[in-house]
Amino acid sequence: EKRGFTSIGRKDKKVINVGELEELTKNDSINLVELGYDKVLGSGLIKRAIKVEAVEFSKIAKGKIEKAGGQAIQR
Repeated sequence: EKRGFTSIGRKDKKVINVGELEELTKNDSINLVELGYDKVLGSGLIKRAIKVEAVEFSKIAKGKIEKAGGQAIQR
């Protein structure tokens, strides 16, 4: 039995963590919009400079990507 309130406008977002980005691409750039991801979250480590395109970034994720020398481009 379902209880509680569910927002009508709620849409489940497909998220990915910063730590998974290096495994996902061997290139120096990745477009997560094309891969169907909505948001990048900050869990994990990133050592390579990667240009990441996504709809949304958490503050921590954006900071980690830029600290590694990459770019966080919001679409």
